[in-house]
Amino acid sequence: MTEAPSTAAVPLPRVLESDCAVQRELAHKLALREKFSTCTSFLGYGFQAFMLRDLVAAPLLWAWFAALAVLEALNWLVAHQLVRQRDDDAQRRKWLRVLPVTLFMASCTWGMSALMPGVDLAVTTANLNLLLLAVVVIISVHNLCFSAAALVAFVFGMGTPLFIYGLMHPWGPSGLLALGAFVLCVMVQFYGRAAHRLEVNDICHRLESELMAAELQRTNIELNVAMDKIRIMASHDALTQCLNRRAVMEHLESEKARAGRHGERFGVILLDPDHFQSINDTYGHGVGDAVLVAMADRLRAHVRPSDSLARWGGEEFLCVMAHVDDASLLAKAEDLRRALAEAPLVQEPKALTVTASIGVAMFAPGQTIDETIDRADQALYQAKHGGRNRVCVLHSAQPLPVVSV
Repeated sequence: MTEAPSTAAVPLPRVLESDCAVQRELAHKLALREKFSTCTSFLGYGFQAFMLRDLVAAPLLWAWFAALAVLEALNWLVAHQLVRQRDDDAQRRKWLRVLPVTLFMASCTWGMSALMPGVDLAVTTANLNLLLLAVVVIISVHNLCFSAAALVAFVFGMGTPLFIYGLMHPWGPSGLLALGAFVLCVMVQFYGRAAHRLEVNDICHRLESELMAAELQRTNIELNVAMDKIRIMASHDALTQCLNRRAVMEHLESEKARAGRHGERFGVILLDPDHFQSINDTYGHGVGDAVLVAMADRLRAHVRPSDSLARWGGEEFLCVMAHVDDASLLAKAEDLRRALAEAPLVQEPKALTVTASIGVAMFAPGQTIDETIDRADQALYQAKHGGRNRVCVLHSAQPLPVVSV
């Protein structure tokens, strides 16, 4: 077995971070949280608009609110496309390139609330407004840490109006405010990077667990299949696929126990093809094996699903029939004899029709399984010496009657 290349020098998440499955999970979680945040952000900028209602002219405030609502709706649509195109890598990458653009426009519009005319007239309200923007930036780490580009676009988009205003007025409170906003944005990026690593770790470990679970399930299935094959090999004859001697003896013992509990009757039919040795001598053992296989198939087609057919030894077959009486057991034996004799079993090297001598015995309470089979064997011996191609039944305390065709 070829060993996989060693990855001991590289942390597991870094190795798996480039995997398509991990990227799909990151994009999917990003899209789901962004869809949720675009819906809840309405409360944030709605609260801002409420705070600024007495400071900013109503037309300007409504224009700002409408623009932000439209851009947030656009963010929702892009996130929705990411959810829909989860398994399409090309479409996923396309929408991941679009999302930072829409996020930047929305956050930049949101950040403009700190610089609208009239805001600086009330210091307390202005500070509260800035604090709200800072909280939004920090919360964005939770929603956007799955994509570095999305987080950078949103955070620096929020601070862009303050940066521009600070550059225009570098001295005094404006410059300090812009510098503080820049430092906050940089710190948020470091925090976002750490959160991104944690999310990648979590996804990698979850995918690895799912992979291990799938491998374990596949191994269990293969093991169950192998165990079934072993059980079949242990209980079935390799040539004819009938039960072997050991398996049918176990079945007979269970039938005997059930008969003792419920008084149900069962019997055995022992079949031996006539002149089978001459087939081996004339055509070879390959043809003889083909005859046995065809014989087993023919018998199997004429027994009930509840009956058990076994290769008893050599060319002999044993059929165990439950829920029968003497008449029905004898009738079934006749049916099997006719089924074998009615048509050739093999066509190559020539059409060979094989008849069978059959011995029948019903299980009698107080007897052992070996005694029942011995009576069937004696009945089979009687059929052989009575002219072959016939059924004989031997009762426990009766002479050997012969049922001829």
